[in-house]
Amino acid sequence: MEASPSTRNFVGDDLKNCSGSSLVLENAIMILGGIGVALVDVKNVPQLVFNIFTQRFSKPTTSLDGQMVSALANMWIAGAREIYKPIWLLFTKITVESSNRAYSSDASSGSEHRFAHVSLAVDTALARMAENVVDEEDKMTLLHRLLELFVQLGLEGKKAGERIAKAIVKVVVAYNVSLHR
Repeated sequence: MEASPSTRNFVGDDLKNCSGSSLVLENAIMILGGIGVALVDVKNVPQLVFNIFTQRFSKPTTSLDGQMVSALANMWIAGAREIYKPIWLLFTKITVESSNRAYSSDASSGSEHRFAHVSLAVDTALARMAENVVDEEDKMTLLHRLLELFVQLGLEGKKAGERIAKAIVKVVVAYNVSLHR
């Protein structure tokens, strides 16, 4: 779904030079999140709110991104089943990319670490989701998704460990070569 011209204000196209733009954007996030929760059972509303959030999310990175994460978690908790998967994919991407930053030897690569600023917000959102899930099917879905996430994090950690080990071997070999010259 393409956002209408009225969402341009939220996306920030017309607010870049406005002195109160941060407050306007913060209020827009709160209102959209509230609409997403209140109208969770209305067809396409959660998907539309999700699409609007993802158009703005981390473009550029701001403190408002954490509020969007919280609003998405609220929609998940309210039962927005049509966006369970996209929310989970976004949260997984954020968590994995943030963990890669922790293990990366190159912390300067901005594209790979663009979500580090919302890592804590996602952790908090996941905790809130786990605390507030009521339906047994939703509990099992969340448990399954968390297990998948932990496995993926483990695999990413293993890859990072292998990269670090290779880098250490290269340094040791270079050092030994320099000693024998």
